[in-house]
Amino acid sequence: MSRGRNAGRLLQLDPHEESKLSSLIYEPHSSLSLLRRIAQLGRGIYSRIDFWVTVLLIAAVLVPLLIRHDFPPSIPLTYFLDDSWQSDLVFKAIQHVWVGRDVVFTYGSLYQALSTLVPWQQGFSLGSVYRSNSLIQFCLGALLIYVTSVCLLRWQPPWRRAFYVLLIAIF
Repeated sequence: MSRGRNAGRLLQLDPHEESKLSSLIYEPHSSLSLLRRIAQLGRGIYSRIDFWVTVLLIAAVLVPLLIRHDFPPSIPLTYFLDDSWQSDLVFKAIQHVWVGRDVVFTYGSLYQALSTLVPWQQGFSLGSVYRSNSLIQFCLGALLIYVTSVCLLRWQPPWRRAFYVLLIAIF
């Protein structure tokens, strides 16, 4: 008689133990949830592919600048306008003289801080100023192109917005 009672108890499981047992038995269910998560991540990346293209463009420009700084800068043709303001903004930032607080200038303190990042890392020289200035302008242009694509092409598929960003930024 007691043997029959114990056998009945062995067949009855707590709900908590039953969920543990089902998770051990149904292994394909966990792989399906993993596949669902990967698919959801892929859909999330695809829906923001224009953002990731912009980030990759900026990284492709900035990483070589930050890693290797001994290549010569590309100095544009001589214009009739004076380029000394570029080096002056960087020199003032190194001396802790900030645009907006101590000096008035058109571009503002954010542009001064961005244009000073590379010369602070590599040391102040006219080469580092020219090198960082052209690359910072490209990065700001890429961000402006991205914002424009988000505003103008909101209802277009993400791949078209990404193609627009690549087309305008590269050409």
